[in-house]
Amino acid sequence: MSKIKIQEVIVVEGKDDTANLRRFYEVDTYETRGSAINEDDLERIDKLNELRGVIVFTDPDYNGERIRKIIMEAVPTAKHAFLNRGEASPKSKTRGRSLGVEHANFEDIQKAQSNKNPDIKNKKRE
Repeated sequence: MSKIKIQEVIVVEGKDDTANLRRFYEVDTYETRGSAINEDDLERIDKLNELRGVIVFTDPDYNGERIRKIIMEAVPTAKHAFLNRGEASPKSKTRGRSLGVEHANFEDIQKAQSNKNPDIKNKKRE
């Protein structure tokens, strides 16, 4: 199966989000390590945005929205992709009650990303 390449760097909260995105895409991510985003992170994200562009793709929960707002203020030209709570919920009862990018399926991620990146719009996994 060939993966869709995403030019921009995707800003996510953690390694599980990165792992899920890499199941479907050839992509580089920047992990904020949950809500621990700091000034160094913001400087790195700003630099990545200048070099390649970034898409902020955080969880649809309090911490994810908090991170998104902090990045929005520091890097106003960053793109943003969104999942709704249903798309980010675990599909298995054994996966816990957390919300996150790590739980989303290809179709939901594709829909969220295609709104921000015309290069992947209408592409399908092979």
